[in-house]
Amino acid sequence: MTALVSQAEAVAQLRLNEAALTAAQLADVMFKADQASAIIVDYLKRPFIEGDEVPPAGVIRTSDFEPSVPPALAEPWTPETVPVLVKAAILIVLTSLYDGRTGDDPLLSDQLTGILHRLRDPALA
Repeated sequence: MTALVSQAEAVAQLRLNEAALTAAQLADVMFKADQASAIIVDYLKRPFIEGDEVPPAGVIRTSDFEPSVPPALAEPWTPETVPVLVKAAILIVLTSLYDGRTGDDPLLSDQLTGILHRLRDPALA
């Protein structure tokens, strides 16, 4: 999955000086941004789209059976089209991943899932 936040956004969120980072450190930040994006997209139950990959024909989008869902919530996101609340959640998870949280600290806190709850596809039992 491609990060849904830009390199500049990720570096600013972590309060790092981009000019002082080595290539390896910058690659690590962006790898964690990719991971944070995947965690949030998975929580929201959206299809994973890798880079410029076209979604497979069998992928059913919410908009296929619920016309009331806005297109911005039904189509795969890009860094330019991701909703601002989702981008904020990605940056929060990025910070948690970068800080090296312990197993006792959840990546998806109650506050974070509360923000994302209305954007999540409901589960069918």
